[in-house]
Amino acid sequence: MAGQDFVVEEKIDGSHCGLLFDDQAELRVFTRNTILESPPVRHDFRLLDRLAHEQMDGLWEVLGTRYVLYGEWAEFTHTIAYDALPAYFLEDDVYDREAKGYLSTERRRELVSALPPAFSTSVPVLYAGCVATMDELHALVGPSAFASSGERMEGLYIKREDEGAVLRRFKWVRPEFLARIAAAGEHWRDQAPRRNALADDPGYSPTLT
Repeated sequence: MAGQDFVVEEKIDGSHCGLLFDDQAELRVFTRNTILESPPVRHDFRLLDRLAHEQMDGLWEVLGTRYVLYGEWAEFTHTIAYDALPAYFLEDDVYDREAKGYLSTERRRELVSALPPAFSTSVPVLYAGCVATMDELHALVGPSAFASSGERMEGLYIKREDEGAVLRRFKWVRPEFLARIAAAGEHWRDQAPRRNALADDPGYSPTLT
């Protein structure tokens, strides 16, 4: 790893999910390896599903059946309480099914910029360039860009890229964050739901149906 160039992004404390159009051009919203029903049974994905279907035409124009859009859905607080999110969906990967690989950060951002507003925001890039030591990476873990409390970010999403594609990628979560989850004693979904706030409307509180 030492001496190689990497792209380093903030790892967001949300629910990892994705959007794709299947071979029949049907929109699918998924989390991990599970395709969600529409509307989803899980309350934390209902707004995502609604936004995706409302903006389906714009998503189709960019993604078609070729690209799979991945990101963190951060509507609800897990561990970090965000109060300055630019959007609830923060894109962090695009998979090219034809090329069978993930797009580089530059290619991703060009593609994502053409998506509908609810899906056109990418996670912050903290650094792009040569990394000599792990200590240099750890030093990038500062206050989250989206929490005015100054709370430190969950961790880092690190990618090695070349010729428009991702060669390797891995996520690093700071030990203190993991310890905090363990100390909580219960999963965030078992707690009373707390909605994160958007930067342009801190009082934003859509009704879930």
